[in-house]
Amino acid sequence: MKTLITNKFFRAFAVILLLTISGVATANTECTYNSDNQITTDVSGNGWCLERDSLARKVSAYKFGLCTELPYANNFQSVCEFIYESDTALELIAEKGVTSSVSGIGDFFLTQDKLFTHSVLLLDYNSATKGLAEFTEAQTGRTGTGTYCWSNGRSHAVTFSETRSTFSAECGTLAESNPQWNERSYHLFADANNAAIPALERNFPNWDGGWTNILLDSNLDASAYTSSAPYDFDSTTNTKYWLAGRGIDSGRGITVTPLTSGLDIQFKVSWGNTISHNATGIWSMSPAGFDLTIDVVK
Repeated sequence: MKTLITNKFFRAFAVILLLTISGVATANTECTYNSDNQITTDVSGNGWCLERDSLARKVSAYKFGLCTELPYANNFQSVCEFIYESDTALELIAEKGVTSSVSGIGDFFLTQDKLFTHSVLLLDYNSATKGLAEFTEAQTGRTGTGTYCWSNGRSHAVTFSETRSTFSAECGTLAESNPQWNERSYHLFADANNAAIPALERNFPNWDGGWTNILLDSNLDASAYTSSAPYDFDSTTNTKYWLAGRGIDSGRGITVTPLTSGLDIQFKVSWGNTISHNATGIWSMSPAGFDLTIDVVK
């Protein structure tokens, strides 16, 4: 028997997480902070770190559902029941300090007394972030210099570390800051064990109930990497979707019963912005992590 859920609780907002696993084309390195929330990471040379407290994170979801096991490309359509499923993407935006409802999800059915241990999101491979970070020392952005740096609305595809005029971060004073959405399309991930190697999957099946990150083509099959250059992250793939599986309550899961009136589903962002730096300055801010939590409402 399936239970009709008519009272929906779907909230999008920012919550600080200890760690999120992302599709960033780098290893996950957290920025370090002092007690004044200023970044203390040494950014004088080549490197990157994940901003702890991003302003906002945006993704577009074509499918969202609950699963009885960790979803992969070859099983997610059989082990998951979908709350949202459409050719029209549902935009999910999480903003720092803001709690807001998401419209566009109608009534849905879930199988009664079934244990759902994981969630799944089928996302567009393009997503966006807004970042604003304070440093202990003045940094150089695309045109300015200051202790605050922010995303300036420039796509990662036209951002180049060696050319300051293309940087996707601007720096200056807090009064000058004007964070904009920085977009990035993930044709490829970085290999989970070696960030220098491109990968079409970035999975952590033993972490917090299991996490999967898999790139799919337009037919929802595994994407193909068609370049002969093994270390070129901008090489051609046929990627269209990003399949993201996450453990619910560390894999312990939830069960829908006849008393269930809704689900409290929270799309969260933290460590959602990758800050890339070199000897010239802060050259890039681009999308990184996100997370979901789900609780039954009775």
